[in-house]
Amino acid sequence: MSPGPQAPQAASEEVETQWFGAVLALGAWTMFFAALVFTTGYLRLREPWPLAGALVPPLFPLSLGLLSLTGGSVLMHTAHGRLRQLPTDRSAPLWSLAGTLALGVGFLGLQAAVASSLWKAGLRLPSGGAHASSFYGLQAAHVLHAAVGLMGLARLGVQLARGAEALQGLRLWTLYWHFVTVTGLLFFAAVSLP
Repeated sequence: MSPGPQAPQAASEEVETQWFGAVLALGAWTMFFAALVFTTGYLRLREPWPLAGALVPPLFPLSLGLLSLTGGSVLMHTAHGRLRQLPTDRSAPLWSLAGTLALGVGFLGLQAAVASSLWKAGLRLPSGGAHASSFYGLQAAHVLHAAVGLMGLARLGVQLARGAEALQGLRLWTLYWHFVTVTGLLFFAAVSLP
């Protein structure tokens, strides 16, 4: 028995439902992160930022980390477009996923190195004040979301390598990675810029 005409329509509705759910979930997270950024802005207005003599995160490694996230976003966007145009060509999306995973792991490593060096140098909680709390809090939230994205991308890569249909998964994880990149830029601006 062959699938009737309702099968493609049901599949299309499922794809759109997944897309709507992802947009809704990321919208909720965006509101949460926007609240954190606005709270940081409020704290910046209340006291000198950072306190005189306080340690500040080095801009170069943090900028390099954001460049890694942005590069991953570009690779993901390219992979999605390539798979949409040529659904049978799995090599380009796999290479893009591998590149994004490598850049994401590099980002996590840079974040760990910066946090560790600042902690060892004396930027501690609660003595570091609002600046230390904002830096470590926002960094922890962002690193957690980046790690979830990397796990999802790794799983998607395995599915793609096995020949499973991955266009919708790639579409959703590309959206998620763009979200991680944009929130990283916002956190960088909220905490690290003068």
